[in-house]
Amino acid sequence: MRHFLCVNLFLCMMLALCGSSPKVRQPNWRPSSVEHYPNGNPLRVIFYEKDGDSKELPVKELTFYPNGGVKEERDLELLPSGEMVFHGAAIGYHPSGKIAELADFERGQLEGEVKSFHSNGQLHSTVFYEKGKKEGNFVSYYPSGEKEEEAVYQGDLLVNEQVCYYRDGLRESLTYYEEGLPHGEALEWFPEEKGVKVKRLYLHGLLHGEGNHPAVTIYSEDQRIIEIQDFRGGKPEGLHLKYHDNGKVAYRLKYKEGEKLGQKQFFDRQGVCNGGGKYQGGVPIGEHVERYDNGQLKRVARYSMQGTLLEPVVEYVEEGDLLRSYFLNAGEYHGEFREWYAGEKLKCHYSYNRGVLEGEQQEFYPSGAAKCKAFYRNEAKDGLFEEWYEDGKPKL
Repeated sequence: MRHFLCVNLFLCMMLALCGSSPKVRQPNWRPSSVEHYPNGNPLRVIFYEKDGDSKELPVKELTFYPNGGVKEERDLELLPSGEMVFHGAAIGYHPSGKIAELADFERGQLEGEVKSFHSNGQLHSTVFYEKGKKEGNFVSYYPSGEKEEEAVYQGDLLVNEQVCYYRDGLRESLTYYEEGLPHGEALEWFPEEKGVKVKRLYLHGLLHGEGNHPAVTIYSEDQRIIEIQDFRGGKPEGLHLKYHDNGKVAYRLKYKEGEKLGQKQFFDRQGVCNGGGKYQGGVPIGEHVERYDNGQLKRVARYSMQGTLLEPVVEYVEEGDLLRSYFLNAGEYHGEFREWYAGEKLKCHYSYNRGVLEGEQQEFYPSGAAKCKAFYRNEAKDGLFEEWYEDGKPKL
């Protein structure tokens, strides 16, 4: 709590400029630790003060980092209903002790200007709140001080233009919003004014093309179209096309009402089909093959007529060696996953359950020696974690 007790002149000046000052701790306040870290250090402490009737009222809350440094300091008030809410000044701190955020609450709701700061002390963002909702201009800055983003809020919803900038001040993206949803044309640019990178069309928050203008168009730095895909009401519709740098089609697949339909095709730079697969009712069926321009296999997957993988998907490097193999379920890794170094030396052997590591996980050095072994349960490491140097000696 030493940081809390040492509110310096600089902090007082900033608070005077940005809002109300926090209540200064009084000798008669009683601290009560209501949450702790596993090591016993306090996580959250509430201070109480006796009123004229000798009834204790909450006046301040402090939260702490695991090392004991103050993380947040917020004044409190007890409402007539008995609910304890934030009221008055609120200060957030970086682990270094520098100010991270300055705000004010009005009976539980943010009110007025909120300022946040980078760990180097530079202003990060400013935004105003009215009764807990963002209202008016929002501006954010890079740690070096250059403007990063400008936006406007109305009733906590984005409206009008949202502009993001590169560090040199040139625009990175421009999106128009109506009632919190992107609407109309949204643009992204390459750095250094090298032209448009992506053009998207939205209708009330959903990708939606218009006539001959697809919902998504992606460009190269020399402004060639390298990919187009149309959407209707947020669902892919019509042809999805990708192009080689010589203008030849590289990929082609048709959608209908959001579902993949018919033959997916890959083409080499000369326009010759060198892979593909079929979709029926939105699911892949049969063999799906993709090849490198040299004719070597790149990826192979085999599906049942119901769209279930019959064997692991296998990927190869351009020279023909194995790269990785895995099963998928609804587009996520599921079951065994293997990856190899050059020369088909096993790099890792993982186990997934619907995209999440589950069970025993192993990694290996290029020499084949074990690197580490862990067990995962419920999305977290569980039990013994073992790690070794390449010579087989355990890491401590």
